[in-house]
Amino acid sequence: MKKFIKLFIIPVVLVLTYSCVSDDGSRFQFDNEYGWVEFPSAETTVAVTSRTTTVNIPINFTAPVNASSLVVGYNIVNVDGVPSDVATGFGSSLTISANTNSNSIELNILPTAVATLIANGDIVFDIELTTATRGISVGLSDGSATTVHRVNLLCGGEPQPGTYVIDMHDSYGDGWQTDEASGGAGVTVTLTDVGGTESVVEFGMCSPYGNAAGTFLGSADCTGPASTSFFDATTTVEVGTDIVGAVWNFPGDNWGEISFEIYNPDGSLLFAVTAGRDAGELPVSYCQ
Repeated sequence: MKKFIKLFIIPVVLVLTYSCVSDDGSRFQFDNEYGWVEFPSAETTVAVTSRTTTVNIPINFTAPVNASSLVVGYNIVNVDGVPSDVATGFGSSLTISANTNSNSIELNILPTAVATLIANGDIVFDIELTTATRGISVGLSDGSATTVHRVNLLCGGEPQPGTYVIDMHDSYGDGWQTDEASGGAGVTVTLTDVGGTESVVEFGMCSPYGNAAGTFLGSADCTGPASTSFFDATTTVEVGTDIVGAVWNFPGDNWGEISFEIYNPDGSLLFAVTAGRDAGELPVSYCQ
């Protein structure tokens, strides 16, 4: 009886296993050149600077084999702004060559793109896949393949070269205490030059407490106050003509007393920090 049961169960298992494989592989079981075209992702976001020259949007053909070239058609749909104001190379089709399974729409960013984004705002548009040769489908009928890709071209901007003035304040009048109760780290500015080399500048109002020694705000590199009251102090950060990026990072405000303003080389306000701000990168924009 036990042997009979085993023989009865095994065919059932085999039948069920065959059914699952058939369902999973049904798209390719009759023709390994059958597939569909799709975007591998739904969105691309680029912060454009003067170093941004191209933006690539890949399109995939999902079949296991691609024996001959496949032409894929697409449309550009404006969402916000005019894409051609900042880039070229949109076109209306691309070719996925034989023996490959992907190609990319390559957009060429105009040299005037940053200035345009500053003046007119961000550019947002959709790329919609529309057709494919050889009878290949665009996406899947159940909507599970991505056929519309959103592109966001944002203004990354670059810092103006020159001297940035920072006016620092402490509401209690005992200097800064950032990530430590008696002193701590200063604000850091990570500068990136055209060659990609980074350097870090640190600044902050000195702490008068003796146990702040060993921290930046207890060292000789911090900035002393305008008077012995430790309410205010001013410092500067120099940004050279070869600098293309400047990231400001705030270490924290232990007692909720720290504030400061950063002024551009032309004297305009770049960014202001109010008391009690959390630690982290400051959202400084050079596209204002």
